[in-house]
Amino acid sequence: IGNAIYMESIVIPSTYNGKPVTTILPGAFASKDGDNVTLKSIVIPESVVKIGNDAFSFCVALTNLVIPSSVTEIGSYAFVGVSLVTFERSENDIPEGQRWDIGSLGCAEIIWKK
Repeated sequence: IGNAIYMESIVIPSTYNGKPVTTILPGAFASKDGDNVTLKSIVIPESVVKIGNDAFSFCVALTNLVIPSSVTEIGSYAFVGVSLVTFERSENDIPEGQRWDIGSLGCAEIIWKK
């Protein structure tokens, strides 16, 4: 992510070079050796359907992370060390055939849409 580790807020575009952004790669924003301590907010577009393993792990300052209802696959420990993650779907509205386990996400607190 290059210089993004020094940013406080990131808005992920829904398209890049004319193609839809559908995946956040494993470890994409993960803090390595405490280098990502300023990132507080990430906006994920509705085009994203998959979040990879450890995608946001140890982004300890992250306080605004809303997962859109378009996301149907979340990798293990995607949010380990993150204090709060908000889902834009209710807990009872997890997609059929899900590929993610709430217990393995690693975040301290989850807020579900009512």
